[in-house]
Amino acid sequence: MLQEFSEKEHLRKILIPNQKGGFECTVWHTIHQLADDKIVIILKEQEYFTCPMALEKINKYYEANIWMTAGFVYDLVNSQRLSWQDSYDLLSKVTLRKPSLCCLQPISFYAWLFKQIKLQDFIGPDNKFYTHAFFYAYTYPLVEMAQSHIACCNDLVITSEKTEIDEEFIYQQEIISGLPSYQRLEAMKTISKQPEQADLIVFSFDRPLQLYAFLESVECYVQGLSSVSVVYRISNKEMKKAYKKVKKRFTSVSFIEQSLNRPKADFKEKTMNAISGGLSNYLVFAVDDIIVKNYVNITDCTRFLKMTQAHGFYLRLGTNITYCYMNKRSQNIPELFSIENIYAWRFRGAQSDWCCMNTVDMTIYAREKIVPILENLNFTYPNDLEGEWCNSANKYGDLDKLGLCYEQSKIVNIPMNQVQYASGCRLSMNISVQDLLKKFQQGYKIDIKSFDCIENNSPHMEYMPRFIDR
Repeated sequence: MLQEFSEKEHLRKILIPNQKGGFECTVWHTIHQLADDKIVIILKEQEYFTCPMALEKINKYYEANIWMTAGFVYDLVNSQRLSWQDSYDLLSKVTLRKPSLCCLQPISFYAWLFKQIKLQDFIGPDNKFYTHAFFYAYTYPLVEMAQSHIACCNDLVITSEKTEIDEEFIYQQEIISGLPSYQRLEAMKTISKQPEQADLIVFSFDRPLQLYAFLESVECYVQGLSSVSVVYRISNKEMKKAYKKVKKRFTSVSFIEQSLNRPKADFKEKTMNAISGGLSNYLVFAVDDIIVKNYVNITDCTRFLKMTQAHGFYLRLGTNITYCYMNKRSQNIPELFSIENIYAWRFRGAQSDWCCMNTVDMTIYAREKIVPILENLNFTYPNDLEGEWCNSANKYGDLDKLGLCYEQSKIVNIPMNQVQYASGCRLSMNISVQDLLKKFQQGYKIDIKSFDCIENNSPHMEYMPRFIDR
């Protein structure tokens, strides 16, 4: 790809290596690396401007409140180029996505405007970037968002060899035309590049030994958390004493205890209070039988979430996850595509763990997207929170969204015992709660170092840990 800049009368060229996803992925990624106020022009091979000093002329348009420039709008019904006023009247009716109606030639646009387009709208059913109709994947949203902030540049026409309209082009254009339209923007909407942390909320019930190990693994391997809160439940006085020892060790963690007599009645209230107590724009949920097995910086995850507008970043998934422990069967890895060092996929058509969008197993979500949904759910403990939340995905048509993960999973669940008895849950290793409590009371802890970069083919793995002195 060639990125061009006008500096007085000189042209500076920077060669940018292609991403693995090809030209279209490279264009998308490069624009996201630009400052929001940069003006972008996409020229493919053998495309050129038909007038001299084109870049200088384009810059002048942006001295007004213009977000995008266009060469012309062509009325395909009447076979004529429209005046700009007629073009605007046409576009303001949000009819652009009807492929038989008109054809727009965008020339330039602000980087920030392009960044508002969701990555999922560039990705076809095959989980790859649109190639033949990539032009339409960004043209439709740009025009829909900019509308009155578009300037017509009749003398700045881009000329190229005629694009062959084949069956694949028509197929891709029809899909893109059927996607939801973008809302018109009333003002510029920039995206902050400041690193963003997340608030971690942990659920625990009668598992002081496992909770200790989880918090220790977070302390050892995880960066980028602004706060850690534990919503916990106990069933007797011995458990209460054990949790006091956990509190004493992890003094920076906020512990929120459920009532002994009515824990199910106050679980949602305690959970929502923990959520509202955080200050970050991102949330992570976890349960106490998780071990973090490798280093992860949450600010890297939130950066990619902002860039892609994906549904979540899944630390429990990676190319090593080929078996579903909960369903006792193998699972295919969906078609993945890479952006820098992370992978993305579409939930629709994925199997088992790969299609589970809403989970309390260490997934980073944007607060503004999930809190309104959680507020409207009825749940009394972590299992039905996750269950109701998963059901909401089908209700809101979320399966067309994208998920993100690293090449290798960063966590693993060690289901040594079961404390939440719910339909569909496996008993796992079935070690008694009392035996594990006794280990903790004797001064032992789980050796989290034995899980360093462990190779697990499922998010859950039966594994007898090594116990060492605390």
